[in-house]
Parts: sequence; structure tokens; C-alpha cells
Amino acid sequence: MKCRVNLLLTFLLQFSFLPLFSQHFEWASSGSNMFVGYSTSCVTTDGRLIAGAQYEPPSYQISSDDAEIYSGSGKAFPFNKYFRQFIVTCYSAQGEIDWVIKENELCQNGNILGLSSLADGTVIVAFRGYPNLPAYMKDEKGAEIQVPLNRDYNSSGNYYEYVFLAEIDKYGSSRKIHAIKGIVDSEWISFERTSDGGFVFTQADNEKSINAKGENKDVAHNYVTKINSDFSFSWIYKLKYLDKSCCSYFENPSLAVSSYTGDIFIAGNFREGILPDGGKAHTAPILDVVSQYNQPYESYLACLSASGKLKWIRYSEGKSLISAISVHENQILVGGKIQLQKNYFGMKIDTTNAKVAMLASFDLAGKSNWCKTFNAINITSISQDFDGNIYASFRNKRSRGVPPLMIGTDSIPDAYERVIVASFDEKGNYRWNKISRAMLSIDSHSKIHNDECGNLYFTGEMWYTLPVNMSLFDGAIVRGKGYGGAPLAARIRTTIPDELLALNINLSQSLQIKLRDKNKDTNSRNNAIKPKDASVNPASVSSANSNAQPDSVHASRCVPIPFPWRLVLFPNPTDGQFTARANISYCDSHVGVELWDAKGAFVKQLSAPHMQLAGSFDVEGAISDLAAGVYIVVLKGSNSAVSERLIKK
Repeated sequence: MKCRVNLLLTFLLQFSFLPLFSQHFEWASSGSNMFVGYSTSCVTTDGRLIAGAQYEPPSYQISSDDAEIYSGSGKAFPFNKYFRQFIVTCYSAQGEIDWVIKENELCQNGNILGLSSLADGTVIVAFRGYPNLPAYMKDEKGAEIQVPLNRDYNSSGNYYEYVFLAEIDKYGSSRKIHAIKGIVDSEWISFERTSDGGFVFTQADNEKSINAKGENKDVAHNYVTKINSDFSFSWIYKLKYLDKSCCSYFENPSLAVSSYTGDIFIAGNFREGILPDGGKAHTAPILDVVSQYNQPYESYLACLSASGKLKWIRYSEGKSLISAISVHENQILVGGKIQLQKNYFGMKIDTTNAKVAMLASFDLAGKSNWCKTFNAINITSISQDFDGNIYASFRNKRSRGVPPLMIGTDSIPDAYERVIVASFDEKGNYRWNKISRAMLSIDSHSKIHNDECGNLYFTGEMWYTLPVNMSLFDGAIVRGKGYGGAPLAARIRTTIPDELLALNINLSQSLQIKLRDKNKDTNSRNNAIKPKDASVNPASVSSANSNAQPDSVHASRCVPIPFPWRLVLFPNPTDGQFTARANISYCDSHVGVELWDAKGAFVKQLSAPHMQLAGSFDVEGAISDLAAGVYIVVLKGSNSAVSERLIKK
């Protein structure tokens, strides 16, 4: 009872000036000698993270060891690093690897294109290559037939004419492979599930064309392709970039699907001009001196109906690049970066103090709601949870010695190419940020997803310059060695673990009341929105969007952590004696403080795990007997952790 009362008082005292939610890296996973990161990922309805990588053998060798993928607990899964192949990894919610699929289990000469999942947890792997199992497709009458494939690619091989979608069950076994014919053989960009149970994806393609002057020019296209729920081909929509436009220097287009209306939203970028099917040609505005290396460019946001018809398209009215898009209920979000622009889709924006990264909101008709700007380089990925809270992944190149990165009210002085995830409410108001010590590759293609509670999953590519074995993510140990890229997968917890809810009953009850009130508002909004397409069934939402779960499931166990766990070390640097001041946001039966070295090896326990009330407490530490260098102090609970570096002089 004392813990419950203490927690409630702590919550009430701090609620008015601290963020309502918190976060920490619950686990993180990487790999060794892989030289590549995860380029595609998804989260299943039962909370598993599926991540895929296209592995290419490097032209140099740093280590004689084989390549490996690690689970969150450090268990290794080896594979042969001398063969070009794609790999799909399934992580449990606890960070353990349930299974790994290597290319030869599905196909030969393959390329992974995308990942998605069905309502029952079945994983869909989209790939090109020669399948090692029979592949099936629908004929003109809708009957299923086996596709006759010739594996001799160099002569009369025909398997490159198809895209294949493999069904993988929860145990990592392939159940069936579907073949789709008629899809352009071009760069694959994004892959999403639709509300009717089908799939939609975007591609980019360049081709030679003769313009009105008889000149031979490269012309770029973006294609949006729809696949039906029975894995048959549906339609292709095309956007043509005018004259010598080319998409090769820009973030490629992304797409999102409305789980309620069934509409498809696509956002992209172009140079000079664009001609959408069913729309009018549009030319990018000229804002500065045009040269060979400085051509006009612009972004667009468009809406397609479930049948592939253009409903509307809007343009940014200046130089900007969109690299991420998300849709939830009645809100579309885009993220990216801007340049030479004081208006964005008609909204006035703040570009002072090197504010380049942007996050913008629109309604489902394309009307602008709001736009936030930040002094980072870009926003690379966006996700929204059941309650409409927003999560954005930032790319930043501002390091020490320059004005720090500012996100909301928080200043981040050392955020150069780190993992940076920030959260906002549905109106764009800042909530919190999470940053790791891991270095990201420039072309990491990082992605964030969330489960039905709002807990986050992050995938991308780390950058290793030396063999590492470091505690980079709070208390989560990331292992790896070699030079170059390495896959990165991590889970960020934002809710109190189920086993601790009994110790925090007052907090649980107070926040669930707020959640129930919010769900009533959400239901009212949903009832006011009616699908224009009668073929779209709102009941199929949960099968297409893992965030859309029944209110009872969401409210019964998704209790947000009220404010961040904090750890402050002083003096730091130290010559031997120091104090670790901790602040935890909820009662926990297993709270301790540990000391690790910079290579991720445990050194000693500074405070044994014990029952701890919510609030602040101090732990005295002594490291006089240790060598000078960098150490990591970890405040660790049953499922929460936060870490800080400690320097021994």
C-alpha cells in the first residue's frame, strides 16, 4: 500500500511538468562481419519483429570469422559470408530470434523486396529470384495454376518476369509461394498491406525516351501496384517525371494505406516536373539560380482510391524532400527535409537556426493541419500508435562544437549520426526523445514500427569502425565485430510490464481512465467517418494494421510509463568516488545499479537488486581500483534500464 500511495503522490507532483510517457531500449540486436543492415521490416499482430537484409560479400576481409546475427541476449546465428544472399530474421517481443530464413530456403539468385504479415501472424516475404518451391498464380479465369519456370537465367530463363510472395508460418516454415506477373522489373521501394487484405507497393524506374526536340533523355517513373487478397494482380498506377527529370538523387517515394477508407496515399519528390495518370502536368517552381547541379525540385502528396484512380494531388510549393509517410484515422503525416522555403503546402514554417527536418500533418482530403521543423538533417521514418501518438526517426549530423540538436524543449548536444527517436502527440506537441550511442550508416534506411500498446521497434544499419562489444542501448548489450555496416534491431518499451502492474495499481487505474475517455473520443470520430467505397470493410482494420486493436485489449494492459527513468553521475570524470543519482517513475521489485566496461563486460554490482519505490535515490560508487578509461553505469529494473557513461581519470 505504501508503494501505491507513494507512486500516486509522485505521479501527481510530477505530472504537470514532465512528459506523460517514457521510453528505454529494452533489447537491441546486431551482427558480425555482415557489412549490411536491415533494409525492410514489419511487426506482426502478435508482436514479433520481422527484419530483412540483402547481403553482398565485401571486396575485402577484416576477419576470418563467419558472419553472424545476434539475438537480443547475444545468441549467435551464423551464415556463410562468401555467398550473396538475402536473410529474414524473426525476433520475439523479448528479443530472442525465433527463426532465420536464408535465401536458399526460398530461392536462388534472389533479391528481397519487402516484408508484411497477415492477421494470423503469417509473414509475407516479397522477392525476385528462382524459387526452390513450386510457385502458383491465378489464370485469366481465376483458377490457381503452377507457374512453369526455367531456371536458366542466361538463356531462356523466365523467372525474372515475376515477383514472388512467400507465406511463412510462425515457425519459419514456407507454406506457399505465389507468383505475380506483369510487374515492372525496377527498383522496389515500399510494400504495405491494404485494408481489403491485399498488398500495395511502389517502384522507381528510369528509361530512355525521345523528347520533342529529338533528344535522347532519361525519363523516370514511379509505379504504384496493387495485389488482391488472393495474390492476383489488380492494377498499376504511374507517375511520370517530365523531360530529363530523374529520381536518383532523392529519397524515393513512400506510401501508406488508410485502414478505414481503403485509400492509398503516396508521397514523393521530383525534379523539374511531373505528370500523374489522371492528373495535369506540374512544374517545380524556380526559387534560385538554376544550373546543372542545382535544378528545381519539389515534393508531392497524392491520394489514390482503392481501385487505383487519382483522387487528389498536392504540391509542396518549394524545394523539399519527403522520405516518410504514415496514416492513422483521419490524419496523414509526412516527414523529410526542406530547403529555401518559408511555406510548406501552404503552411508558414520556421526555418531559422538551420531547421531543415520537418514533420507535417494533413487530413484525408489533403488539407494542411500543421508543420513542425527541427535542426536535424532529415526525418527518415514515421509511425503512429493506437492512440494517435506519433513517433519519428531523425537523422542528424550536428555534433559537439556546434549548436545542439533541438527537439521540442530538449537539447541533444552529441547526436551525430545516432539512433534518434522522438515522440509527439497527435497534434504535433513534443513528448519525449530517445537517443542511443550507436552510429548509424548514412544509407541506413531506418524504420520504426509500433505494437498495439505503442511499444516501438527500430531497424536499420549500425556503423562499425572497430570490433565492438558495447552497451550502446541503455542496459541492452549489442555485440558485433568487423568493419562496415551491421544490422540493427531494437525494441523501445513505453509501457509498464504486465508483471509490475499489481505494484502500481493507482497509476494503472488513473491512466486507464484517461485511455478509456480517449477511446470514446476516437470511436465518436470513427462513427462520423463513413467509407466512400462500400467494398471496404472497416472490420478488416485489425487484419491490415497491427495498431488497431480492440479497446478492451488496449486498455487492459497498455499502461504508459509516466515519466523517464533518469540517471545522473557526479563528479564525472572522477578519480575514484562518485554518486549515481537515480529517478524511477514507478515501483519496481528488482532495481539495481551495475558497472560495465566500454566493451560490454560486467565489472561489478554497485547496488544489489531490491524493491524500490517510485522517486529519487542515490547510490555511492567507488572505482579507485579500476584502470583509467570509459565505463558504463546502468540503472536496471525488472524490464527497464537507462545508462550513462562514466570516465575514470
